[in-house]
Amino acid sequence: YKRFRIQPVTLEAFQPVVLEDEDMEFYPLKADHMIGIPTEIPNFFVFRVGKSWGMIANDTGFFREETWDFLEKKKFKLDLVISDCTGGILDYERGHMSGKYVLDVKERLEKIGCLSPSTKYYVNHFSHNGNATHAELEAYYNPHGIEVGYDGLIIDF
Repeated sequence: YKRFRIQPVTLEAFQPVVLEDEDMEFYPLKADHMIGIPTEIPNFFVFRVGKSWGMIANDTGFFREETWDFLEKKKFKLDLVISDCTGGILDYERGHMSGKYVLDVKERLEKIGCLSPSTKYYVNHFSHNGNATHAELEAYYNPHGIEVGYDGLIIDF
């Protein structure tokens, strides 16, 4: 690690990691991915860069209740959400998100005050298991204010 000046840090769910020199902080949140495998401790992240807040929620499954409780308590004002959508428009519930579960997460984030009309919301992390083309994903998610990611997409926030 010394060669690359990397300092490994053990993450603890819901405890902030602050990188003062980078003007960043992030919170590991508990995910519902690979539950039951003792060596797996799945997380996803809410993070701040400067004054902007974002969430990257890949390999999450529908969020665990303790994660929802934390999000409701903290009331993050998210400028960006990037969400798992492995199952496309199908309704996979465990380990990954897709279909109605993506919509349910967005609705609940809105309900607890984490989203605003200006929040950029994207789905990504697609697989062949979803059986949907990019156009079909757009037809399903765009009416709900959710953009569909693609290779080479650049997001400014």
